[in-house]
Amino acid sequence: MLIHIFFVYTASFVKTVLCKIHMILKKITLFFRQIRWYRVGHTFRS
Repeated sequence: MLIHIFFVYTASFVKTVLCKIHMILKKITLFFRQIRWYRVGHTFRS
């Protein structure tokens, strides 16, 4: 019974951590995409 509770707790913890990592990666990719598009627009303008 204790092992089952521990497993469920660990699973939920891992899920939240993975979700946070996924969100951070999403933000980083969006940030880099914006920088890249800004640079592309800047080069085309000049």
